[in-house]
Amino acid sequence: MAAYYLDALRQMQPHGPYLLAGYSGGGLIAFEMAHQLRAADDDVALVAFIDTFCPTYLLKSQGDRVRWFVRGVREGGPRFLARWTWLKAGTTVSRLWTPPRPKGGDFWPRDEETQTVDTGPYFTAAQSTYRLRALDVHVAVFRASVRTEHGWLPPDLGWAPYVTGGISAYEIPGHHETMCLDPDVNVLAADMAAVIAAAHQRSTSVAAA
Repeated sequence: MAAYYLDALRQMQPHGPYLLAGYSGGGLIAFEMAHQLRAADDDVALVAFIDTFCPTYLLKSQGDRVRWFVRGVREGGPRFLARWTWLKAGTTVSRLWTPPRPKGGDFWPRDEETQTVDTGPYFTAAQSTYRLRALDVHVAVFRASVRTEHGWLPPDLGWAPYVTGGISAYEIPGHHETMCLDPDVNVLAADMAAVIAAAHQRSTSVAAA
């Protein structure tokens, strides 16, 4: 998937410096794109994660997870439990069932009525086999302030062990589904603009040196 996006990216911009960003699971794709670009000696000035948590961190944080869940029940009551149960059920279904890849035609099966594509089960299966490696690129993490799952994660959403080029974290009002919509997106846009300006400044300084 990362290679597919890189082909399209290079048609628009053959060489770096590149600024990459991904929302939710798309951040992991941006991460792999950055690895492939660096392996080709291309310059990557920034990778931005928009509420993308580090998948391996979840395996190391059972104690934090329990404490967060207990706090959520105390503070959110039935509403928290209902939201958590709904999200947990969806994740479990995705992990237990991955639809077969269609023969011919579109890679992703389409809903005939809405013409939308459900990539969730495929992405979950791919993520489970992906192996993270350290990335020597500056990473900016934009995290939703309201969380109904993975609330125990640190401000950088667990990415620090896999980033050697510097990491910065920003809290955006709203939750995972609203942080990219009005009015929350205005804060995201302002912080993203500042991060992009800083990335351009770093690239200019490196080029001048």
